[in-house]
Amino acid sequence: MECSGLTFDLYCPPVAEATVAMGREVITQTINKAKELGIQVLYGDTDSLFLKERFPDDKLISEAAEYLIKAAKIYKKIVDLAKDGVSPEDKSEIVSLLKEASIYERRAGILMLKTG
Repeated sequence: MECSGLTFDLYCPPVAEATVAMGREVITQTINKAKELGIQVLYGDTDSLFLKERFPDDKLISEAAEYLIKAAKIYKKIVDLAKDGVSPEDKSEIVSLLKEASIYERRAGILMLKTG
């Protein structure tokens, strides 16, 4: 896969296309599962899905939301780092931040699954 010579060091069309395809597949599977469980799908897009359902354990949902807020703050840091170009040091920090955000997202996902 060749991605060198592009204007932005982290931009690679084949990786972007694969990421979008995986996201589309996950959203499609989630929509199908929601319908199977009788959960109303309010809206779906390329990177988001809104469902109408009340969860039996609001405490777990609140905790999951806190993890997602932490992940969102990390993504904001990444955007701020990359807005004026990415140095080799920035690349290393971005990878580290992505790993940290994925931990919060994973924790939120586990809590959401626990809610039933």
